[in-house]
Amino acid sequence: MYSAFFLIILFPVSIYAQVMELNWTPNFRKELVVTCDGSDLFCESLCEATSQCVIKEGPCRDCIGTSLKINHLISEIGNTILNDGVVANKTSVVESLKSNRFVTFVAQDVYNVIDAARSVRAFKKFEDLCPDESVNQILFLSVEPRTREIIKPEFVYCDYFDRTEIFEVSSEIKMDVQFSPLHL
Repeated sequence: MYSAFFLIILFPVSIYAQVMELNWTPNFRKELVVTCDGSDLFCESLCEATSQCVIKEGPCRDCIGTSLKINHLISEIGNTILNDGVVANKTSVVESLKSNRFVTFVAQDVYNVIDAARSVRAFKKFEDLCPDESVNQILFLSVEPRTREIIKPEFVYCDYFDRTEIFEVSSEIKMDVQFSPLHL
């Protein structure tokens, strides 16, 4: 009887509902892999599978380079791009992922040419989006379906040792601002 008690304490059961990971294919395409617990209906509603969904992420018009728009976005993570509480309705997350009107950013993303690769600064910015101490964060940005231009930060996925959470993101930045050169 005592050994079973100690076994439960030493090996806690994972209570995650879904885990999200980003992968790059050999063809340099980004994929979002969502793995679900059998008791969760997230994958079922996302891709009619019970255990795993693979969503090919579309291109991002604004993500590559050091344009003012992407520089502004990356610099504002953790400043004006902030966690706004747990997503109340996961249906909105499912609809965003199903429609493929999103792009993702992570701290060590190849798109982040503003911060040094694997820098503490980049990791800290993304950690600030999640309460407590998460081990993995994915920022989801909505994009215009036809042009694939970034519209706004939408939500953040936070992975913890014992659970996962999806939070809404508030932002005071305007991504639709057109930057033009100064006229001299």
